[in-house]
Formats: sequence, structure tokens, C-alpha cells
Amino acid sequence: MEQCCSDIRSAVHIVIYVLGVNIMFEQTISGSPSLEAIATAKAALDVVDGKVPLSTACSMYNVREQTVIQYIIDKTEYEAMMELMAVKSDTVKTKVKGGEIWSKK
Repeated sequence: MEQCCSDIRSAVHIVIYVLGVNIMFEQTISGSPSLEAIATAKAALDVVDGKVPLSTACSMYNVREQTVIQYIIDKTEYEAMMELMAVKSDTVKTKVKGGEIWSKK
């Protein structure tokens, strides 16, 4: 189990490096996010969930709109990359005449 968690943490850091994820999002998935990162995450979740408009969320949590927008973008990219990694680890590529076929293991 410990090896699995270590592998996941390594993968997260690779994804962060490859995507160039902004510091706010990186902090929220780390062990000790700053208060600003937590406020940004809360504002982003309120906006994405449709609870309040962007400007209202930013006023409520005292964060910049651009930071919240970038957080949403980075979180979306991160989740997509993690999903692709999960799919790739659960698939097998078979070479066939004219190309390749991907199938579940």
C-alpha cells in the first residue's frame, strides 16, 4: 500500500511539472495548502457548482478573478491527465495490420 501511495504522489508531481500547474492548485493537493490556496479552491468550487457568479465568489473569499479562473483551468487539466493515466494503466496496445488497437487488460 505504501508503495502505491508513493507512486501516486510521484505521478502527481510529474503531472504538476508537465502541465505547469499554477501554485494555487499545486498547494491544494499538497499536504499543507496556504490560506490563499484554500480560499481560491473554495471560490472556484462555488463558481463551478453554479452557487455564485465569479465576481461574487472572489469578493466573498477575497481572491482575484484571474487566480480563480487559472485554478479552474489547472484543476481540469490535472483531472483529465489523471484520468488518462488511469485509462492507460488499464489498457493494452496491440499492433495489428494498419495500426494498433487499445483494449482493456
